[in-house]
Amino acid sequence: MFISAFVPNTEVIKSNYIPVLQNKLFLLGLSLFIASILVNTMLAYTSKKEVSFLSVGQIGLVIILVSSFLCFVLAYNNMPPGLYHSDNNLFYEYLFWGGGHLLQFAFTQGMFLVYLIMLSSNDISLASNNKITILPLFINTILAVGAPFVYFVYPVDSAKLIQFFTWHMRTAGAVLPCFLIILVCYNIRTFINDKSNYLLHSFLLFTYGDVLGVLTIEGNVTIPAHYHGSVVGITIAFMNFVYWMLPKLNFKEIKSSMVRLQIYAYSIGHFLHITGLVWLGGYGALRKVADLPSISSMLARTCFIIGGAISVVGGMLFVIIVLLHLLKGKARTN
Repeated sequence: MFISAFVPNTEVIKSNYIPVLQNKLFLLGLSLFIASILVNTMLAYTSKKEVSFLSVGQIGLVIILVSSFLCFVLAYNNMPPGLYHSDNNLFYEYLFWGGGHLLQFAFTQGMFLVYLIMLSSNDISLASNNKITILPLFINTILAVGAPFVYFVYPVDSAKLIQFFTWHMRTAGAVLPCFLIILVCYNIRTFINDKSNYLLHSFLLFTYGDVLGVLTIEGNVTIPAHYHGSVVGITIAFMNFVYWMLPKLNFKEIKSSMVRLQIYAYSIGHFLHITGLVWLGGYGALRKVADLPSISSMLARTCFIIGGAISVVGGMLFVIIVLLHLLKGKARTN
């Protein structure tokens, strides 16, 4: 997919959830990427025999990802004839709409597992109490698995199908975040006292994005503000998980000052960027356009632009820090 960006005369299609570069190399890379995720998830599941929140969570991830892929297949099979040639933007919008919504269930489940894994390493009671930790993961999986069947009820270009997935994510997709709030509140002292744990940054941005999702105004940039917050909250959780895992894989622990700089830059940058998006939405700034309204305040523009730049630097820092650390090799053990 990276190489496909350099293919000349490639059309950029800004479809929701999975933006597309209109060339065969990108589509091949996307297909291989989806297949590798499914295979890797299933292999991880088969390696776990005991019943625990980890095994149930992994089974759930497999089911949700397969359900999402099934949505792609059903959407493609039910596509209006000739739509690809007449309007390929609309074609990809319909293709990824349902499955893209279900992917959010998988991402949230993955983040919830990260919280459980990291918290259970310090809290034996949480690790041993499978009934409490398994229930949210089980419910999230059940709520996601039935969604593909809506393609047998409504045509792919139906407004009712589009509304179904929108409200399905707003209602059913809100269940696991509610359990996440309970989990964080119950372990708030751990989050505050553990200086090497930055999951609280993840939780605050994820919650910020979810609140904006409830307050979403159709058509303007409050929509990307919502999913930027949610997705970045998930991303920070996995960044924290990578830092936490490296010493357990016999790599040297990364300096806390570097981790703190990267996490704070990424978190604060995105907070400013998202706030700028919400602010600009109040001035009527539209999605997927380069121009900002002339009436938008300078402070809103500055918040949006500077915050975005800081968050990009924070993201690059993560890649550089982890890559350099991996290239150094594993720590020597006596």
